Amino acid sequence: MAGFLVLAMSDFRLNSDMGQLSALIISIALVVDFVMLPALLMIFDRKPMKARETVSSAAPLV
Repeated sequence: MAGFLVLAMSDFRLNSDMGQLSALIISIALVVDFVMLPALLMIFDRKPMKARETVSSAAPLV
């Protein structure tokens, strides 16, 4: 992300705009990843109640 911010200091307008936009998009993606990923993993990793009961009532593997 710091590399894109270095581009934002360029005198060439196209490089400057690309650096600002890239840094912004990567920052937003990082925040969304930290906020949304744990919640989505918990939602999609749910197992049906029957499967949980079957696994918990099995004999221990000793």
